[in-house]
Amino acid sequence: MNWSRGKNIIILVLAATNIILLYMCNVVEFKMDDNSKSFNEYLRSQSVYLKADISSQSVPRASLFVSCEYTDEEELKERIKMFDKKNIYNKIKAEKTADELISFLGYKTISCKKDKTVKIDGKGNFNIIYKSVYSGIRLEESYMIVKIRSGTIESVERKWLEPIREGETKIKTISNLTAVVRFIEKQRNNKMEGKLYIDDIKQVYWLNESNRAKSEARFTEDTMVPAWEISYNGGKKEYIEAYVRR
Repeated sequence: MNWSRGKNIIILVLAATNIILLYMCNVVEFKMDDNSKSFNEYLRSQSVYLKADISSQSVPRASLFVSCEYTDEEELKERIKMFDKKNIYNKIKAEKTADELISFLGYKTISCKKDKTVKIDGKGNFNIIYKSVYSGIRLEESYMIVKIRSGTIESVERKWLEPIREGETKIKTISNLTAVVRFIEKQRNNKMEGKLYIDDIKQVYWLNESNRAKSEARFTEDTMVPAWEISYNGGKKEYIEAYVRR
């Protein structure tokens, strides 16, 4: 067999593998036990390196109704002045003070969970970050950051979505393995070339804000859907809606 013919056969085999995988992702769930070899071949063919744990398991989930809370920046500044806590120079005190502040401001709810504390260069500089969480799943793009600078509370940055209730119907969702394949195809369809390093994949509730782009109205309520958040290539993020396509 000459090399040219052999190369064409390899290309046809890889193309056939891609078609089969796409069918499995859009019509039925990808079964890890039966197709792990095909999946690994597919990753290699697409120059994808996967660091995250993947599974073919999925859980039916309902949509989530949320309230969209808006902050009056000037009023918030005045209320922070009233709190008046200083000399905050270590992590433990910074976190304790941040907890006290958000309670004082009336922002402490069941969904409000401390996510992490980031030490900023300089003495007494911290960012204490909170996220909104429902049933163990984070609400993406819902956050609050208490900023402490030089041992004093400087500001609170807040963009908050508060869970109200679940939708009445739980719908089948795709596995994170299936989400990875959809992500790869989306990147390639968008002409993203080169290697993809997938660092992490986790389920979140996602609000597709592009639907609001043509409206200047302030939404008081909205609906979030389950999605897979894929972190790749050193901090980039992509969201793949988790509901199974019919």
